[in-house]
Amino acid sequence: MSSWTKWQPLTQSTVDRAPTYAGVYEIAVDGDRIEYPDGDSQTLYYGKADHSVFNRLSRHIRGLGSRIVYEALDEGILLKVRWRSSYDPRGDECELITSHEERFGEKPAANLRGCRIETVIERLM
Repeated sequence: MSSWTKWQPLTQSTVDRAPTYAGVYEIAVDGDRIEYPDGDSQTLYYGKADHSVFNRLSRHIRGLGSRIVYEALDEGILLKVRWRSSYDPRGDECELITSHEERFGEKPAANLRGCRIETVIERLM
């Protein structure tokens, strides 16, 4: 797995430059923190792009991805994004969500579903 890109504002301009390869991405609040049961974090959402980071981020800013991410953008809350390539986006997303839950006491605020159990089982086999 590659390393994370630098943080960039979650805007149409950034999305237009996003890659068309598979990967995972993190959306965070820019300049603020979210209170979780076991501490504060800027992370709002972890996502996976099975085919194209560009396509997934485009869906978010058009209101076709996470409702919470879209509403934050609509309210003028500044969000930022970073991504990295992945050969196993579903598994990597699950690891990111699980790590956040272990560290902060719950999954990121906009990750309403968390990991699917079959993904966890696949990773154990």
